[in-house]
Amino acid sequence: MKKKSLKKIVLTGATLSALTLGTLSTFTVLSSETQVVHAAIPGWMKKAFFKVVSAVGSRIYNVNASVTYGKYGETITPGTINFNGYKGSKYGAEVVYNVNALSTNHSVAIYANTTPFNWGKKISVILRNPSGTRLINKSVTSGQWSGVAFSRKGNHEVSFVSNTKTNWTPYIAYRYDTGYKVYGRSSTPIVTEEIYEETSDYGKLVIPTWNEDNTESSSIKNKKLNIHELNNQMLDDNGMYIYGLRDFEADEKIQFEDTIQTITYDSNINETTFVFDKEDAESSSLKFSGDLRNNFSDGDVLSLNFNTEYLTEDSNTFIVPDYYKYLIDNNNEAPNLNNFLQENN
Repeated sequence: MKKKSLKKIVLTGATLSALTLGTLSTFTVLSSETQVVHAAIPGWMKKAFFKVVSAVGSRIYNVNASVTYGKYGETITPGTINFNGYKGSKYGAEVVYNVNALSTNHSVAIYANTTPFNWGKKISVILRNPSGTRLINKSVTSGQWSGVAFSRKGNHEVSFVSNTKTNWTPYIAYRYDTGYKVYGRSSTPIVTEEIYEETSDYGKLVIPTWNEDNTESSSIKNKKLNIHELNNQMLDDNGMYIYGLRDFEADEKIQFEDTIQTITYDSNINETTFVFDKEDAESSSLKFSGDLRNNFSDGDVLSLNFNTEYLTEDSNTFIVPDYYKYLIDNNNEAPNLNNFLQENN
């Protein structure tokens, strides 16, 4: 499968601290020093107020506030939001942003992204017109998007609502034509600017974006991946966790091996979580059904096999490990560990 070419852009903490407000390639970076954003962002968002999330390390899942410019419009994100006081944040269940519709010939798409550990969890995306009428009101998982053409000009409200303590990165894409007007599912596959693709089972999904240089692919396939290497397989060159794999095709096997640092058990949902990096427990964990505390201890090495498969039968674009497909298809419920142990596969 040919992978879409894109110049890779890395936004590091050092880069952000050196900028107050500037442009890096096609990205306008909103630095941690700037709490209110005015200039250099599109006119349709000039009155937006963003709490900018500063970088906390290359391994931590933390997307910085930014604007990306495309052929037909712009996409803006306020950065990663920790909902409902997660990690001590001041955010509640909802964040709201204003979008000024400049023309009824324009359109907007809204979606959110989170780490693979959270795949299958839901977030509500809502778009209200100037009268308060909901034009979009959907519960979606990571990477699913909803779009609509504006029926009137003026200020619209975009809301992202999460009922769990989870980190999500909201995205708002404004287009200077009606290219995002298709709302809901369609029987005809739709590709919009090669960014989104319509699927019959999962609605509209963000398409993975990769550099064409896969020189390390063969060596990666022959090694045992730790949790960070596994996550990086699903992190594309736009800095989004997507339903795709950087170096693997469908019907291949991923060997996983990492040392357990901490084991936690949630009796309310009967799930055990293995943490492989305490500094980033959520992004660096795997969870399984049942109480496994008597089977494993801190310091044990966990060896697993994951089989790669297409997310949906009607598209060969989206490929995920079977472990994560289970999370997606079962509302983030944990699978059975025995299905992945190397001694059983």
